[in-house]
Amino acid sequence: MAFRTRYGHYEFQVMRFGLKNAPAIFMDLMNRVCKPYLDKFVIVFIDDILIYSKDKKEHGEHLKAILELLKKEKLYAKFSKCEFWIPKLQFLSHVIDSRGIHIAKSMTKLTQKGIKFDWGEKEENAFQLIKQKLCSAPILALPEGSKDFMVYYDASHRANVVADALSHKKRMEPLRVRALVMTIGLDLSKQILEAQIEALKPENLDNEDVGGMIRKDVPKEKLEPRADRTLCLNGRSWLPCYGDLRSIIMYESHKSKYSIHLGSDKMYQDIKKLYWWPNMKANIVTYVSKCLTCVKVKAEHQRPSELLVQPAIPEWKWDNITMDFITKLPKSSQGFKTIWVIVDRLTKSAHFLPIRENDPLDKLARYRSPMCWTEVGEAQLTGPELIQEIKEKIVLIKQRIQVAQDRQKSYADLKQKPMEFEVGNRVMLKVSPWKGVLRFGKRGKLNPRYVEPFKVLAKVGKVSYRLELPQELSRVHHTFHVSNMKKCYADEPLVMPLEGIHVDDKL
Repeated sequence: MAFRTRYGHYEFQVMRFGLKNAPAIFMDLMNRVCKPYLDKFVIVFIDDILIYSKDKKEHGEHLKAILELLKKEKLYAKFSKCEFWIPKLQFLSHVIDSRGIHIAKSMTKLTQKGIKFDWGEKEENAFQLIKQKLCSAPILALPEGSKDFMVYYDASHRANVVADALSHKKRMEPLRVRALVMTIGLDLSKQILEAQIEALKPENLDNEDVGGMIRKDVPKEKLEPRADRTLCLNGRSWLPCYGDLRSIIMYESHKSKYSIHLGSDKMYQDIKKLYWWPNMKANIVTYVSKCLTCVKVKAEHQRPSELLVQPAIPEWKWDNITMDFITKLPKSSQGFKTIWVIVDRLTKSAHFLPIRENDPLDKLARYRSPMCWTEVGEAQLTGPELIQEIKEKIVLIKQRIQVAQDRQKSYADLKQKPMEFEVGNRVMLKVSPWKGVLRFGKRGKLNPRYVEPFKVLAKVGKVSYRLELPQELSRVHHTFHVSNMKKCYADEPLVMPLEGIHVDDKL
């Protein structure tokens, strides 16, 4: 970046602050400068350079090589920020010492319950410094009348972009919207009166919660008659448990053509303004949970209720691996466009193999020769010494993996409940197992997120179930993770056509 003025041409001699691509450019520079020694005895992350060696003599040679390299490229390091000849250090939130690499102290430890905070001299100095900075913030001084000063301002009304645009912006007059009251021909007042008369008969008083309220001498709340002779409680019509009157009210509020399939909370807030009956909120929650339209279409706004199930820790290296494919890359000189990534779950060792996207399975099985020490750069050791060293490292690795898994599970299971299904339950199946992937179903914003209730046949493992799929989904594997299922409570007829569903054969 350079500037041309009438006084001359100026450019930065060092990288200035505020550039969006500054970290990436500087990281690329450091990688190119230190490329001959990268991962041999030096690691670079932006402006942090870590040099590691096996002994002091070797470390001196490595340190000299890196300093000469920086001198050659005219890169300067501030001496006060450098540390030399240290057996233990913190690097990128990790502690590195002779025992290996482990995570530094958690920054959230002091926010946990039951943790004692020690207030020492260091904490006191930091607190006093913060108070000083807050109380003595730099402010503009008022001009003194005896001295000359210069004022810069904009008199053209052109540079005042934000304020000028806001002052000239037309204010939109709010539209007056009048709510329309729609009258549905259900004759609810007559039905409510008939239900109340029936519920107040002596033989029915013992079966209704409100009976006890009427016969008590000093009830907290009393039923009062209206002009149409219906009884109300605090201005709300009382709906006794008689016939299907409550179901009619909930249907009109949730499923009728004048409603919009409200959630249970919003539906309860609307209904309680006009009606009351015992356990009304619980009844509304149950009614909404049985609505098949809501189950199929509505998006979930909460985390799935399920506990974290982690895989077992491997006993030995390369006993258990994970793999993935990076595809659609630019074609190499040998015609490869895909990278096959294989990672050992115990040691985190990784192999990156160039392959073709259409390579068959038998060819992939022959890609890698048996691993030997010369390939991974380990020192040649004798038999007993080698076995003892490997055993000690593997025990340490397994302990640290277990600690990390326990910490992750405690975070993931916070406020979570196990999600389990019984054999014979009906469940809805999620169309998209994760964002951007459509296993089966029609694409579109308003299309169902869940499809047809399926019967649970068996439980497979801890978090998977085998479902009874129809013939239309014969190409889909019948075992699904619990996160892709939702229990179906609907009582209505479960006839859902599957002819138009598209099945992705790649999943």
